[in-house]
Amino acid sequence: MEVSALPRGVLVRTSQGAVALDGVTGEERWSFTVEDEDVRVLTDVSSTGERVHVMYPKEVPDEGFEDTEDEHVAKVAWRRVVLDGVSGEIVGDFEETIAADVEKPGPFNVGVAGDGGVFHLEGSDLLFGAMLSTEDGSELWRTDDLFSCEGSHVNTADRPVVFSDAVVVKAGCDSGQAELISLDVVNGEVLWHLEGEDAEFLTPESRSLRGMGGLLPVYHDRGPMYQDEEFSELRVFDPVTGEVVGDESGVDGLDWYLARTVEDGFLVSRRAPGESTVGYELRRFDGRSLTTGGQAVPTGSAGSYVLALEDAVVKLEPKDPETPVSVTPWDGGEPYRIDLLEPVEVAGYFQGRQPKGQFEAVPGAVVLVDLSDSQGEGVKVIGLR
Repeated sequence: MEVSALPRGVLVRTSQGAVALDGVTGEERWSFTVEDEDVRVLTDVSSTGERVHVMYPKEVPDEGFEDTEDEHVAKVAWRRVVLDGVSGEIVGDFEETIAADVEKPGPFNVGVAGDGGVFHLEGSDLLFGAMLSTEDGSELWRTDDLFSCEGSHVNTADRPVVFSDAVVVKAGCDSGQAELISLDVVNGEVLWHLEGEDAEFLTPESRSLRGMGGLLPVYHDRGPMYQDEEFSELRVFDPVTGEVVGDESGVDGLDWYLARTVEDGFLVSRRAPGESTVGYELRRFDGRSLTTGGQAVPTGSAGSYVLALEDAVVKLEPKDPETPVSVTPWDGGEPYRIDLLEPVEVAGYFQGRQPKGQFEAVPGAVVLVDLSDSQGEGVKVIGLR
């Protein structure tokens, strides 16, 4: 189970569909579920949260089906239902052909959800893409040969990131280089393209792009200190103009550690050797900064389960028997702790990353997914106001 932000609350993704909750009260606003427990359900959310896409197969291939041709897999008809993120109203409903055994959306197997379209990245030597209507699945535009690869071919690709005004795709070439391209959502025209020397900072491996509000953080290799970190990128782009709005200069200074890249800046931490506490500073892209001052935050991991909110840093400590949540205001305010009603179980602790969709800030609340019942009755969603 995962949670993600909607314009007025939180979307809970379940194995059978999606449920939208009010961020303040926790009350259910709408839901879409598939009654057949044997059907695999995928849920994708547009970058703004305005559209929620729920997909599930309309048919199951025969058990004895085997495709013997290389690079071919069984494909079946799936239903894609597009919902309004606020009201839950169905605004699109159409059929797509998707691999029968897909577990999670990848670069090529499932189209990426947008507010006004579904973007499909399709395989070829230099890749091409197509935008489909969210209303009926009809093709809106198509573009060929997205990349140049300096005479070689595309070897890997990230899952595209669809913003309100742009689609961004990154590819790794056989030559060992990588390229980054941004397309206009409306017509597919190229907005900007990084290649050659301008793209040397990129890693050819996949999984280095994400959407963060209206910005595009891009991961690049910074050595063993950060090799297992996720969401700690040192370069952030405007996806429409290609302008770099944040870069390495925002995280300079001795003993500073990049904990997380957030919507308005870099959250950095500082911890003395041998100490179990850490202070945080939010270095905003516009040059301003916020700090916890002399107030340290008890922690076992500086970058895991930490959220930089407008007024404070919120940190979850799964190692504590009572699983408290610490809240440390900016500008030196006294920290305080929130003790949960009962211990909870979370995943991925001390793995150098915060599990996606398990500890998130949404409008009106901070939401935590409790996995303590994951082998029994299910999971719990806990909201902290």
